[in-house]
Amino acid sequence: MAESELKEHRRNLLDLPVELVDEILKDLPPADLRRFAHSSRFCYSFTLSARFKSIILNPVSIEVFRDGGLCARSRDSIRSVHLKGSKTGNSEKNFHELRACIEALGLFPNLKELRLSYRTPKEMEANTYIAVMSRIARYEFCNTLEHLELRVSTKSFANLWPEPWPSVYSRIYSSLSASNQEFIGELVTQIKVEQLIKEKSPKFPALRSASISRHFIPTPLVNPGTRRLQRSEIYYIPLTFAPNIRELTVESGEPHNIMISCNDNQGFSTEILNMFSQITDLKILQSTVPSEEQFERLAERLPNLETLDIRLSDPRKQENRYYGPYPFDKICESRNLKKVTLPWPADYPRNINSNLIIGWVSRWKAAGVSGLNTVMFRDSRYIHHNGTRENVIVSFTTAARGGEWEMVSQPDTHVATSDEEDEG
Repeated sequence: MAESELKEHRRNLLDLPVELVDEILKDLPPADLRRFAHSSRFCYSFTLSARFKSIILNPVSIEVFRDGGLCARSRDSIRSVHLKGSKTGNSEKNFHELRACIEALGLFPNLKELRLSYRTPKEMEANTYIAVMSRIARYEFCNTLEHLELRVSTKSFANLWPEPWPSVYSRIYSSLSASNQEFIGELVTQIKVEQLIKEKSPKFPALRSASISRHFIPTPLVNPGTRRLQRSEIYYIPLTFAPNIRELTVESGEPHNIMISCNDNQGFSTEILNMFSQITDLKILQSTVPSEEQFERLAERLPNLETLDIRLSDPRKQENRYYGPYPFDKICESRNLKKVTLPWPADYPRNINSNLIIGWVSRWKAAGVSGLNTVMFRDSRYIHHNGTRENVIVSFTTAARGGEWEMVSQPDTHVATSDEEDEG
């Protein structure tokens, strides 16, 4: 065949039907797919759906995914979006970027995971949350969303203390552009916040897991009895419209004295308590070790709990806390637990050996937690003789024969044996 005829019959890969090219690219190793993507601008855009399923949403990436943008054809393939709002001290800039990102979420109809991270003036916190949730409710991905993560940081803009919140709100509001004023809206009084969020919140029929990070948010272990805690309780409300939620992560940096001083007569709403009762997997990051009362409350509020993970945001604050002869004994009130992670009992008054810890764990199982099969203690402890800290991770699992407990230590962990205690 003549060279001219060869050129006439030679076909470019991208001349093939799009569906066929997609099938070919699926079989390419990741390294080859990256090389193909970087061969041209068109190939980079064409392979986006095969290479990426998640993106970080910011002003730059928004333009890439808009109509006519480099990645516009790949919008339907995006399954996860992390919205990272600006966290400067400039409220106008923060709200402008947050508003633009929230509006751009509509470009991705097939989201399974949504992670929101933004900063707001403390005096505008409720209004900001209402603005965000009411706009998300417009998008069709709410029907298929499986994981929702929310990380909120706040900063007070009060000039004097105590400056009335309406006065601070009015001052910040008047400094915003007209578009941001429309986004945030007029001040919503505290008495109307809960009702407005219920009215404007999206419904999440497919949501399975959620994560909330906000300073002072009350965890399921406490009651939001103080006004400061009641203001952050609002972040749970959209989860009450998620009938299939099973996993919940709460990160709170609450001071211990505020949590203990909560008025037990001012608990969570019935809707939030009903949502808690659905949870089977709970992870909490807080500044203090739970009290016996809080473990009892946990059993009452989360009767179906199977996995519990409690960690300390700063273990050093717990050095002088005494846990009693049987640390965390009230955990046995949660009868359906199968896997538990707890803070290391750093200040236990005796040397801790493996048999002692196994005794604690066996005591829980004998008290009624019959399905318990994995227990982990972790965090850190202070080493007195050299003034340093060491990580402590000790895991126990039940053996297949006889249901006896066996210890599995991590490489950076040292737990005293009975012989070492005798030698000391």
